[in-house]
Amino acid sequence: MPKKDNQRSKAKKRARQEELQREKERQVRVKAANFNDDGSVRNTLSDFVSFQKFARNGHDLTVSFDAGSTVEEPVSWEMFCILKENMEQLYTQSGWGWKDSEKRGEHKDDMARFLIARNKDGNILGFTHFRFLLENSLEVLYIYELQVSKMGRRAGLGRHMMVLCELMARKQGMQKVMLTVFKDNLPAMNFYLTKMKYGIDETSPSMSQDEEDQSATYEILSKRIAPPKVPVINAATRAMSPNAVSEEVIASLTDGKLKPLTAVTSALKSSP
Repeated sequence: MPKKDNQRSKAKKRARQEELQREKERQVRVKAANFNDDGSVRNTLSDFVSFQKFARNGHDLTVSFDAGSTVEEPVSWEMFCILKENMEQLYTQSGWGWKDSEKRGEHKDDMARFLIARNKDGNILGFTHFRFLLENSLEVLYIYELQVSKMGRRAGLGRHMMVLCELMARKQGMQKVMLTVFKDNLPAMNFYLTKMKYGIDETSPSMSQDEEDQSATYEILSKRIAPPKVPVINAATRAMSPNAVSEEVIASLTDGKLKPLTAVTSALKSSP
């Protein structure tokens, strides 16, 4: 009996050591997604040159990358104004409350990352605030905000930026893309669940057995992102004109399964 107990104890210790090693590896992946080896902010958009242009439905936009530690004040203010116009009422109605200082502070956080879509005049028509982090021991790209101004809506810009987030998450070895959405924000719920094929995450309050949790005014949505097994899309599109990536090609990436390189290349060759 003592020998058997000793074996069980060794097995538990080995399991703990293995889990600690896995946790360390997850932390390393998240850190690598956020920072270069020299400690500077990693530009995770740089791998997807062709997606840095959005030229469809009457828009000619440039998508750029920025971070909370580097974003200039006028840019930060312009993003905040779009966020406030779009979301302040929803935050208040949902019981979360709204404080300008808190939202501005989130944009200046060292871990904040942004995709920013500007027109030829330099005006921001949309942006995504996202972060690479660990969520319940999983490496995730968490979308804090996806905001499109009135001038930029109904053109496919939101989908374009979501696809970019999924591509970046996959490239950086994340397991999921996650986001939070208010239940009363029906257009957003429809966009994520129907068009982008996200599902209600197991950590969402509505999945809890607790009635109080189920009454929460928000849902946590997510999509699993498979690790890259073949070169990602930028390898096929880097040398191509940005305008060659059509709406149909972007749509092919949002059905819940990122296509193998051969399928994406074929679609690109046949797109207008």
